[in-house]
Amino acid sequence: MKLLTEISNDTRLMNNVAIVGRLLSENKGIDKIINYCIANKEIVHLVVCGKDGHGHRAGNSIIALSENGITREGKIIKSKSPYPQLDSSYEDVVTFRDRVTIHNLIEEMDLNPIKSYVDGII
Repeated sequence: MKLLTEISNDTRLMNNVAIVGRLLSENKGIDKIINYCIANKEIVHLVVCGKDGHGHRAGNSIIALSENGITREGKIIKSKSPYPQLDSSYEDVVTFRDRVTIHNLIEEMDLNPIKSYVDGII
């Protein structure tokens, strides 16, 4: 929560960020991100940072989704999460993966390196 507050309170950073929040679920949370990004075509980068929860490993799942995609049945390939099953259609996942570059900064808890990274991709 500390990192989330720091990011949301940084006006300069937030001028370049569409959304900021916590990802708690390796399924419904990722489905919501996919739907939001498809509906908002201007979103082309997604930076995943902060602590990845030990139980659901949602960060690991979204990185695995980016790198490996899903099966036709909706399972995120090579996810370490206990239930990496998406409701998003295969076609929506392909669109999301084609359009959005996911950047892996999982476990980065310091705002300054995150800001520098974001500055480098905008």
